[in-house]
Amino acid sequence: MRVRHVFAPYRRLSGPIWILFLVQVINRMGDFIHPFLTLFLTKRLGYSEALTGMWVTVNVIAGTLGVISAGKLSDRRGRKLVLAGGMGLSAVLIGASGFILSTPLIVYVLAVSSFFQGMVRPAISALIADLTAPDQRKDAYALSYLGINIGVSVGPMIAGFLFERHIEWLFWGDALSSAAALVFIGLFIPNVRHEDLPVHPESAGEETWQGSALAAFFKRPVLVGFCFLILLVNVMYTQTHFALPLYTESLFAGKGALMYGRLMSFNAIVVVAFTPFISHLNRRQAPLVSMGLGSLLYALGFAMMSFRLPIVLLFASTMVWTLGEIMFSINSGVFMASNTPKNLRGQFQAYREFIASSGRTFSPLLAGFLIGQASLFATWAAIGGLGVLAAAGFWGLTRVRTKPAARARGLEVSGE
Repeated sequence: MRVRHVFAPYRRLSGPIWILFLVQVINRMGDFIHPFLTLFLTKRLGYSEALTGMWVTVNVIAGTLGVISAGKLSDRRGRKLVLAGGMGLSAVLIGASGFILSTPLIVYVLAVSSFFQGMVRPAISALIADLTAPDQRKDAYALSYLGINIGVSVGPMIAGFLFERHIEWLFWGDALSSAAALVFIGLFIPNVRHEDLPVHPESAGEETWQGSALAAFFKRPVLVGFCFLILLVNVMYTQTHFALPLYTESLFAGKGALMYGRLMSFNAIVVVAFTPFISHLNRRQAPLVSMGLGSLLYALGFAMMSFRLPIVLLFASTMVWTLGEIMFSINSGVFMASNTPKNLRGQFQAYREFIASSGRTFSPLLAGFLIGQASLFATWAAIGGLGVLAAAGFWGLTRVRTKPAARARGLEVSGE
């Protein structure tokens, strides 16, 4: 495989897609708070694991409400307005939190900031779909994902240092990075109107839908099943922000935050190094097949932490589940975009996020319960089992066939 062939597809992507890539780099480099929220609540505020799980869940619910609010707004008012508004208001609240670190009020302010941060995800996903043709989307979503992880490869190391020494800058740095990203959004991202977007012949599922968005969503049963499987994946992946920092603290008492930061930085480095190559090798594979394989890799990587791993195997576990993350992430957006009416992309993204966020919502509560009733190690074994179940589900969806008449009306979608 020639390296120039791997990177060649990215050159044909438009300028705004590259700006979104830069926005992701800047914003995620400064995403200090949410990955360290569990440790902040337990180590700095002294909350129990159960209470911490509750507040992490509150933040997830707030983010989900933000997603729902953003869906219809982005379809009616434009993706750019929702993206800039959500990111800006979240930054203001996180910055203000740096001044109230020792007060109970901070958990409420962070929950409201999560609401506005939740508005960002569907807006960016819809923008990428708006600004690309179907044959460019895997590359565009891979580039966006790459940008996220270039930022994350640096951010957790900085955040780990700030957490131990200058914790107020954990909040102020997060806010400043969002402010910098907003400059690029304001100057270079167009406010796309769905009325001006073409419908591509190879994607009949993108035709404009006249009527209820919710009705259109449920008339695509494969898409509904796909979203519920993402719920399971989110139950697994959320443990990288809840159970994983607890796991590192149990292995490296007093240095858990630093080790967790190193693991998350390693995760991002693996993503940056391997995403272009996996995307190239994965180009012709059906998205649902790829996501099934990714779910199996999640299962293996997480199940390894059912044991007390030495450092080398802990990094090997991170490598395995990160490869699963790559397989999953570069395909999920492609499948969703190609089966969404162009005038309902924001709302369909909101439905997906609402269903998927149920996984993020209950994941900390589930893990907190399992840890209390069994052990942290047994919890990782259960999470691995969910990965196997998700893989079976994705591969099962590839066997669903649509009737020709239904396909012509755009009522159902195929997994292939």
